[in-house]
Amino acid sequence: MEHTIYSPTPTPPKIREGLKALVLPDCFSQVIHNNSLPTTLQSLSILNPAYNNSLNSNNLPTSLTSLRCNSKNIKLDLSAYESIKELKVDGDSIIHFPPNLKSLEIKLKCKDEKKDAIEYKFHTVNKHLIKKLVIHTNRYVYVNKILNIGFPNLQYLSTNLLHSIVPTSVQELDIKERPDICQLEQYVSPNIKEIHLKLNSKILKEISSPLHGMYVP
Repeated sequence: MEHTIYSPTPTPPKIREGLKALVLPDCFSQVIHNNSLPTTLQSLSILNPAYNNSLNSNNLPTSLTSLRCNSKNIKLDLSAYESIKELKVDGDSIIHFPPNLKSLEIKLKCKDEKKDAIEYKFHTVNKHLIKKLVIHTNRYVYVNKILNIGFPNLQYLSTNLLHSIVPTSVQELDIKERPDICQLEQYVSPNIKEIHLKLNSKILKEISSPLHGMYVP
């Protein structure tokens, strides 16, 4: 006579092998069980800003090359993830950045202006590898502190505000808020090939040339 043994803890479902990209939506709040993600997974996005379950080497495959996590409620030690080249995170969630990171998008929302960049663990970034840096913050002091770390090979920089000297290696600059054109000139380098600005009529007039009493861009 055969007996069926039931485990009090059901085996969590395992996502099929071969999957390379997975986006978990804003409503996702479940635990990601150990070894439930396939070892073929390269890109993972967790969009829920309130996600509050641990992420670590037991449930995040080392095959990841791109990771996005919108939550600041969890702590991420990514020091063992040598394959991650692209990272999008909240600054308060980071314990250690991946060692081979090339593209970083980070949110800095702390209201304490005295909070140093080192508290955001930027000292764990291999700054020589970073080529793309996107900073989301409404306080330019954070941008200053981060850029002062030095990113010698940075090619793309995007930020809400700019009151810092842009690294000379930067070729593309994106400023989300309306800049002061007069001040902007002292921050940018002649090596920049593209600048993306949020413009209004006043700024357009400042950067236009007069022709017969009219301003022509």
